[in-house]
Amino acid sequence: MATAGVGDFLQHLTRGMAAELLGVESDRQLVERVLATRDESALLTILLRHGALVYHVCRRVLRHPQDAEDAFQATFLVLAQELHTLRKRNSLAGWLHGVALRVSRKARGRAAARQRREAGAARPEAVPPDDLTWGEVRSTLDDELSRLPDKWRLPLILCYLEGQTQDKAADQLGWSKSTLRRRLEQACEALGSRLKGRGITWSAVLPAALASDGPKATAMSLACLDSTAAAALAVVNGKSVALAASARVAVLTEGVLKTIHVTKIGVVAGALIVLTLVATAVGGHFYAAHAAQVEVQPEDGPARPVGLFPLPERTSARAEKPEPLTLKGHTGEVQSVCFSPDGKRVVTGGGDWSLAAGAGSGGAGEIPPGPGEVKVWDAEKGTELLALKGHTGMVQSVCFSPDGKRIASADASTDHTVRVWDAEKGQELFTLKGQHPHGGSVCFSPDGKRIATISSEHVKVWDAGKGQERLTLKADVIPNGSVCFSPDGKRIASVYPWSSGGVTERAKIKVWDAEKGQELLTIKTPHTSGTGSVCFSPDGKRIASAGLDKTVRVWDAEKGQELLALEGHTGEVQSVCFSPDGKHLASASWDKTVKVWDAGKGRELLTLKGHTGLVRSVCFSPDGKRLASASDDKTVKVWSLDKEK
Repeated sequence: MATAGVGDFLQHLTRGMAAELLGVESDRQLVERVLATRDESALLTILLRHGALVYHVCRRVLRHPQDAEDAFQATFLVLAQELHTLRKRNSLAGWLHGVALRVSRKARGRAAARQRREAGAARPEAVPPDDLTWGEVRSTLDDELSRLPDKWRLPLILCYLEGQTQDKAADQLGWSKSTLRRRLEQACEALGSRLKGRGITWSAVLPAALASDGPKATAMSLACLDSTAAAALAVVNGKSVALAASARVAVLTEGVLKTIHVTKIGVVAGALIVLTLVATAVGGHFYAAHAAQVEVQPEDGPARPVGLFPLPERTSARAEKPEPLTLKGHTGEVQSVCFSPDGKRVVTGGGDWSLAAGAGSGGAGEIPPGPGEVKVWDAEKGTELLALKGHTGMVQSVCFSPDGKRIASADASTDHTVRVWDAEKGQELFTLKGQHPHGGSVCFSPDGKRIATISSEHVKVWDAGKGQERLTLKADVIPNGSVCFSPDGKRIASVYPWSSGGVTERAKIKVWDAEKGQELLTIKTPHTSGTGSVCFSPDGKRIASAGLDKTVRVWDAEKGQELLALEGHTGEVQSVCFSPDGKHLASASWDKTVKVWDAGKGRELLTLKGHTGLVRSVCFSPDGKRLASASDDKTVKVWSLDKEK
């Protein structure tokens, strides 16, 4: 027994420590961690973070502690079941408050019915307002709170029921501090007014009433927390609610899930009915208007049809959507794009896979390799300045040196070389030989003295002045995808989406010591099918990865912990790039769009549409005001972010 007790204690301690480490993550990050990895610690963190809120709601509605614990468990089982459908994941508090209230009311109804059946208890008389107990007042607060619109309800729940600071609440809700303060004042006034209508006239002490049992420790047992976490994880893993929880809890959970689904169906059906009615009414109006207007007979001429609506007048140029600068001249797909350090030029690389794919086979009727294309453009006017000729196959990666005087380009299909060019004259300076097939990425070090390349065998570091190999980074898996120096030049990040046996597995990101070649960190990502690219943030503290699983993820560059998971693309994400100030991320996807994200909170800020083919590469200008994107549609677009916003 003693051994079992120690084991339980250590298990609780370990789980508690893991949950504490995850305590800095947002609700959205925790939800995405649970969905991606079925992380029990993340689920426990959600439970501990919002458990007091949920339990207090249940306890105010249900007087018996066991009934309250059943309702508590049912609330989190509803969350586990609906986790994948949640749209507003930034803050779970408001959603959980509403579900807890719904579950508790259902439990109260069942308990009352059971009491009437068992004891024939008479229905209690209504209590006059002056005789309301503190618990009944709090229950009334929950009722009225649930009826407020979200813009008032959410700040009250976060600041008073969960005891968060206004700064933290504003951050969670994505509001400015002034907006939160204003809405909080409006919410208190609105709630006080509603309570007055129910005989509770002391709105002056409303904040104290709301905060009376906010974030304090609950009277729940540790066993209840454990069983709730275990049952919720089982539901997330696909186990039925009936098998994951007790019969009482399962009945409550299923009952509320049914009402949620019925509500969703009702909303959709209602919307369809409204649309049908509107369409019918508008159609009738159009018919009547047309019937009336075709009969118009001017005094000086024959009848003529009259338009239903006048053509809208253009009121101002600001109403027009700004068009990006489009660079046209490539004869095949454009695989890579990069701004010069001064932002005045853009270098692009590409070619034609259909030609390159037939090269090098040595068979009869071999298709000649298509010339790889490297072009330099005026970033303001869109005119072609240089065409760098030498590659015989698809150029998959291009970059400027930090001083803007050289360009490096990598052939990914035919000649398997990395070439270094004079960026002003377009002359080839030297070729880095020894690359293996599919040499897909190239990057200058921040001081311009080294070049890192990645191929299907190893990552290599070269002397950027002489073209000599300096270092080979050998791993037990095969690299493929992207390589990037950290801003201080001391580390290199590279992608390893394949196992040594050639079997596809989840992508790995390895971080290396750029001088010694030692492996410093391996990040096992949840990206399936590989990773398109990686990049360091300007301060070197984060790494972003573009996943072929349609997500972008942000990692702690020292510890390897996932910080953000950005979802929104409907196609594979091929490229990702931090803005120069590190506040934004841009991603390029096979869904033909470019997205701009808040790199701190993970919110999608902007979607740029215009390409007609897959978007392969994206790059911020040095001032962060423009964004260049390269596509299979043979074009490069330069977007003005100020105008787009």
